Amino acid sequence: MMVQTACVEIDCEADSGDVAAALRALTCGGPFEVSDVEFAGSSRLRCHFRLTRADLVVGYRSVIELQHRIDREFDIVSVDHRSTHFSNKDLVLS
Repeated sequence: MMVQTACVEIDCEADSGDVAAALRALTCGGPFEVSDVEFAGSSRLRCHFRLTRADLVVGYRSVIELQHRIDREFDIVSVDHRSTHFSNKDLVLS
């Protein structure tokens, strides 16, 4: 499975612009970059990430690394990702 985007919801009362700047610093050098930060309810922000380059191919492990980076500064409520269903792994169960 190849991951295309990720969405991380955090519990935070800071301004979305300040959070976006902090997330840019936390994710610098990784495969994901912040594409949007939006209000998601009472003291929650939904942070959207996209790949830094269109030619990158990453899997779920990169989403886990993204989560670890964000968790250094923010309380994570949920993590979601959008992926293609392409896999070159052999079918294990029949």
